[in-house]
Amino acid sequence: MSIRVGILGYGNLGRGVECAVKQNDDMELAAVFTRRDPSGVTILTEGVPVCSVDDAADWKDKIDVLILCGGSATDLPKQTPEFAKLFNVIDSFDTHARIPEHFANVDAAAKESGKVGIISVGWDPGMFSLNRLYANAILPDGKDYTFWGKGVSQGHSDAIRRVEGVKDGKQYTIPSEAALEAVRNGENPELTTRQKHTRECFVVLEEGADAAKVEAEIKSMPNYFVDYDTTVHFISEEELKRDHSGIPHGGFVLRSGKTGWDGENSHLIEYSLKLDSNPEFTSSVIVAYARAAYRLAAEGQSGCKTVFDIAPAYLSAKSGEELRKEIKAKRKLINIDCQMLVENLMKTQEYKRAKNIMIFYPLKYEVNLLSLLKDKTKKFYLPKIDGENLLCCPYGEGDELCVSCFKTFEPVTEACDKNIVDLVIVPALCCDKINYRLGYGGGFYDRFLKNFRGKTAVCLPEELIVETVYPEAHDISVDLVITENYM
Repeated sequence: MSIRVGILGYGNLGRGVECAVKQNDDMELAAVFTRRDPSGVTILTEGVPVCSVDDAADWKDKIDVLILCGGSATDLPKQTPEFAKLFNVIDSFDTHARIPEHFANVDAAAKESGKVGIISVGWDPGMFSLNRLYANAILPDGKDYTFWGKGVSQGHSDAIRRVEGVKDGKQYTIPSEAALEAVRNGENPELTTRQKHTRECFVVLEEGADAAKVEAEIKSMPNYFVDYDTTVHFISEEELKRDHSGIPHGGFVLRSGKTGWDGENSHLIEYSLKLDSNPEFTSSVIVAYARAAYRLAAEGQSGCKTVFDIAPAYLSAKSGEELRKEIKAKRKLINIDCQMLVENLMKTQEYKRAKNIMIFYPLKYEVNLLSLLKDKTKKFYLPKIDGENLLCCPYGEGDELCVSCFKTFEPVTEACDKNIVDLVIVPALCCDKINYRLGYGGGFYDRFLKNFRGKTAVCLPEELIVETVYPEAHDISVDLVITENYM
């Protein structure tokens, strides 16, 4: 069943949402709502009605997620709480200082109606916010830097168009290359507003307007240009239309930080975006989070959320079962060098320090680690299923095994306390680059590892290391991933 999406507002952002919905096979556009005369609004999707916003309540049971595409100044503070009483909603509210207030209003409305509201979704706030959070959590001893651009600032462009004598204009925010390089070089500079960004204006003058006066007024404008090195270019209306009709944007989020006992090691985390179309990229982020809103609502959740509250798995169109099916098919074609994996595992400090190690009896196409049993300096254990739980049982080479309810082999010995084990080698279909594994969906190891105090590892061929397995909130990452090429 497709996720039925409604769009409120059909400007640049609304059109971008419509395009993004088209690119997602699990979604369909149900309706577009407008404050204008619906007969005067033409959309791209055939057969989808354009309705008056006054009729939105009639669609209460026909839309799964309503995407609000209004402005942050006056539209969204009113619309998002209002429509959260009827729909699961999502918006791109971007007035950073007012997010707590907006959150509280949407949260109250959504909880009262039993709906989900996700606010402030886009790239800043949104993707940039997430990357700042990740970087701060990883490098607590560090410093943040954010650079915006090169990109069109619609607010600044509007400001220059309000100057007397200006017929039209466009403003670009440009990050300072010198400042960026200083951060990348680990210099941790203290940067003023003027040092981080410059502003470039392209202006079409009214006939007879005084160019020098216009330029002076722009450069001295408080809150917009006075604190920046600003360049003003006077061009023709044709040049503006030809060369500056797009809405590009982007930027950089960086955190430099120190690790080590005395802060002797320096690190840099950098996330960047280069966007041809600011509203279309923002729309694509919103649509991914619309899927999350739908899934959270299906689980019975309600209230307001931000990007900080939502696990990546909720964004993916792929379910865990679909991922498992793909990986199982791929795994059948891989020639696994089990001996190399065993050798690399035995070289790790985690293995060398461990006295008690839990491995697993391999299924078909799984990594076979049973040759480890020849290492008589260690004691080994195998898992045993008991209802919904996984037990840890001693096992030595040649000991008796029986067949479990899942057609796997398990020991007949009595279970022991799992925390006697120093190292658990966890089976996996695949693993991602931040050490989250995709299991078989039973949740046995997730429950087993929840209060486990030892180390954990996965052994897999390099071909089964993927970009992400879309971990959910309850998933637990392993301490190390061993491949034939890496340990």
